[in-house]
Amino acid sequence: MKAVAIDLDGTFFDDNPPLLDLIAKLREVQARGIIVLLCSGRALPYLTGVSKILGVDGPLIAEDGMIVYDQNSAQRYVMGDVKQLEEIRRLASKHIKEGVETKKPQHIKELIFTLEPKPGVPLQTLYEKVLRLKEEWNLSLNISRSNQMVNILPYGANKGAALRKAAKILGIYCSEIAAFGDSLNDLPMLRESGYPVAVGNAEKTVKEIAKYIAKKPDGEGLLEALNALFP
Repeated sequence: MKAVAIDLDGTFFDDNPPLLDLIAKLREVQARGIIVLLCSGRALPYLTGVSKILGVDGPLIAEDGMIVYDQNSAQRYVMGDVKQLEEIRRLASKHIKEGVETKKPQHIKELIFTLEPKPGVPLQTLYEKVLRLKEEWNLSLNISRSNQMVNILPYGANKGAALRKAAKILGIYCSEIAAFGDSLNDLPMLRESGYPVAVGNAEKTVKEIAKYIAKKPDGEGLLEALNALFP
């Protein structure tokens, strides 16, 4: 493996601060010449801040794969056409009663449309409702979900496509990247990678495609997997 691609929420950390041992391991891995990529549904400014704190300088995949940012050249690449996002935003306001557009400052509204379930509504129920709306109106969009919200992006924009772009920037193959994740929105990235890894709290579908499944959850599981891959 020449690089590692790591999801943040639910993989690198949960509601608690990241483990110091994990930060030290990441820096050790990078010092050995392995490129560290951070991949998240969160906005690019958040990722740039996290990368500086961690001391890693690989490409960043933000907005669930909508943005790829090369930290070395400061070049930002936007993946996909955003034209149909406004259409589904309009349709959602009329037809989806199970969720509301998130107000959290995790995403750039013009690039990604996110819905979070109303109190008492299971996230999976909201996800399935959005999928049906997409099919009924024949919209060219990519629908995925994290462990908190439903993410709606232009067709072709996902963490897998973004990983291919990042690999091209680095001059390596996706087969030379190990990817770590926990949620459905990580699946395209995991499938594209040469060595998919699931942390212990990962969803069943994620574990089914993983070559390595950590026994421990989130950060502890990520540390376990990194130690196994890079002893």
